Amino acid sequence: MAFPDMSKALNSKRSVLKENLRKSTIDSVLDQLVGEELIDTAEYQKIRSQSTDHDQATELLDYIMTRGPIAVKSFHGALRKTNSFLAEEIDSAFEESLANNVAEVDGAGHSSNQAKSNTWPLSEATSSRSTPSNTSASTSQLPQTSQSQLEASGVSEDATRTATPQPVSFLVVGCAGNGKSELSNAIIGHKGVFRVKRKARDGTTTAKGKCLLRRVDNGFWEMTVIDTPGISKEMTESQFHEVVNGVELSRYGLDAIILTWSYMKSFDNEEREYSVFKSLHRLLGNGFLSRLVIVITGADDVTMSKSEILEGLPECMKEIVQHSQGRVLLMSNTYDRETLLNQTSKLIDMSLKLTEKNGSTYTCKDLSPRCQIPSGEELRLALLGKTGAGKSSTTNSILGQPASAVSCSLSSETKHCLRFTRDKGDRKISVVDTPGILDTECKDEETATLLTEVATMFPNGLHALLLVVNHARFTKEDALAVDLLKHVFGERFLQYSVMVVTGMDVIDEDEKVRSKQDYLKTAPREFLDVLKECGTRCVFFNNKTKDETLRRIQLWELVTLVEKTVELNEGPYSDAFFRKEQEVQDASTLGESVADGESPAEETPKGTEHWHVIWKKILHLIKSWRKSRKVNPINMDQVQNV
Repeated sequence: MAFPDMSKALNSKRSVLKENLRKSTIDSVLDQLVGEELIDTAEYQKIRSQSTDHDQATELLDYIMTRGPIAVKSFHGALRKTNSFLAEEIDSAFEESLANNVAEVDGAGHSSNQAKSNTWPLSEATSSRSTPSNTSASTSQLPQTSQSQLEASGVSEDATRTATPQPVSFLVVGCAGNGKSELSNAIIGHKGVFRVKRKARDGTTTAKGKCLLRRVDNGFWEMTVIDTPGISKEMTESQFHEVVNGVELSRYGLDAIILTWSYMKSFDNEEREYSVFKSLHRLLGNGFLSRLVIVITGADDVTMSKSEILEGLPECMKEIVQHSQGRVLLMSNTYDRETLLNQTSKLIDMSLKLTEKNGSTYTCKDLSPRCQIPSGEELRLALLGKTGAGKSSTTNSILGQPASAVSCSLSSETKHCLRFTRDKGDRKISVVDTPGILDTECKDEETATLLTEVATMFPNGLHALLLVVNHARFTKEDALAVDLLKHVFGERFLQYSVMVVTGMDVIDEDEKVRSKQDYLKTAPREFLDVLKECGTRCVFFNNKTKDETLRRIQLWELVTLVEKTVELNEGPYSDAFFRKEQEVQDASTLGESVADGESPAEETPKGTEHWHVIWKKILHLIKSWRKSRKVNPINMDQVQNV
């Protein structure tokens, strides 16, 4: 049988071999060929009779190339023992050739085969593991493996006819620069499969899966290794999606999720390692912990035992080891065949035990639902609150990208109501960001204009009104603003209101406040009174975090709470103002009680007659509220603790 990859590699290095093969190496190769009965006496004498090393090398190479893969393997093995330089030259050529033949699953979730010929497709019947029902159609076709791959992996033609390859799959994750790609190559057995970059910023950018048939010890494996981009201390949106893509790439699910630590780097960056672990845990859920294997790369440089290394870990990394229940392996990046097989054998054995213990592999259904925005119809939300409460920052958090201007001052950055839409392929959410109510010396006419804009932007109603408050700034003026909104929109408005407390990043860092419950116990009475009126509906937002998992979890909490509120109230909020134009014409008489000459504030959109009707009615309600509550327009210079 032809052995195209190795023969091609050997042939490509023919000139190097001819120039560097010396008598001692040639003698060693000939002795091995004689011992394996791969050369007869006449041919042996012919090679030895050549007058120079160069001529002997030429005759030897010509003979080996005619004898096929067994002779090529024997020659290669002899070189490993006597001339590592020449063996590595052949290895490098072979790896380059092999990398073009390994069956690949691309980052979009599609399987492809780069082998040009002699493909040997694996059918579903050859595997002892069935495809999970939740596997996407794009990954249902198993990648093909070429015959040259089988031979390169030590799998004979007879074995392919009789043996049943058992699938085993690994997802490799971790910080950038920890050696994930190099480790992936070591697991799959060939250093040219995943591209290795020495600078972390130039490393893997998309999840890539490679599938290869391989013999390890007495096992015959259909081995899938999925390499992912390095995770930042705060997981980016791109990294989030690539890890999810990585999970989707495995046809049969994952036997193990490998967290890489670098012996030379990780132990000096424990804060980053711990943050990455927490991000992965939030995304992958508790199923991550039950399939977690920690691999410490660069074991070539390790002079201590594994127990000594673990004993010297920082406390936060010891905690991660505890989560893995001590499943830690030291793996060198050497490509010595014996070392590779020994390391990979341990990893396979550990991984299959995890699958047996869990009763199944890890698949997309095991991803944390709290990081997946619930699907459904478009949600319509309006954010109300005082200036400085964090409405614009909360709007940006909901959208998942900067869209609304953010100000650090007490003057409102938002001058008019602004409508934005989150459209990231999960849940469409429309958000209205508003200027502060009852602040920045806002005149009644201006307040009426703002509330009219909110009402007319959603003629079909709102799913929720979000009352945004700063964790440290809720005052009597905030309570008055809520009372005004209740007076304008009616008691039913509170049935759709959700309190959004901003500044969760500060709460998390406060040693005296260990949880949201602790915060609520110490909150001002005015805040608790409003919260009670809102049915205790409350979510906390960290608007400073850039970690995609944290942003998604707090959005998931908000969306889930809004959905329950709408379900409880049997539909969105659609009171008198939140109705279509023809339904509010009869309300025009209410506007006659407002003094002639009053009109919407200048430099605001006047809209239609319908808009003016709404505006006049709201202005009338604002003035009646001030009169009944004896509340004068607030001068911000006189407001304390805001």
